[in-house]
Amino acid sequence: MTRSVPLDLAASPRDNLYAFGKTWGTFGEDPLVSTFHGAMYASVGTSRLQPLFGYAGTGITKVRFVGDGPAERLQMRGKETGFFYDLRTGEVIETWDNPFTGETWRSSPSSTTRSAASSPSRCRSCTSATPRSTASR
Repeated sequence: MTRSVPLDLAASPRDNLYAFGKTWGTFGEDPLVSTFHGAMYASVGTSRLQPLFGYAGTGITKVRFVGDGPAERLQMRGKETGFFYDLRTGEVIETWDNPFTGETWRSSPSSTTRSAASSPSRCRSCTSATPRSTASR
């Protein structure tokens, strides 16, 4: 049995990057497929939040440390797919009329490839990893 060692997120930039990498993907050899879904809301003044549309997708991200010593960095490589849908019908939407600007927003299913690297020495002020939320226009 493997013994777990607690991460030191306050003092160790490498531990912080490791934790960040784990929020996005896997350090393992086999790909880990994840899914996401949710709803976008409008917040106007003190009014109740207004649901606008839903989003859903899948992602695969592999993470690893590369390099040695001061040159060591976290490498993230992945692929995402996603789409937007009508919250009432569940139908995929191709256009959406923005009720606040009057503009029509054109939507299309998306596929994104991502590759990034970060060095522990550049993450000295990192104290937490925050998952991201994206939408494109």
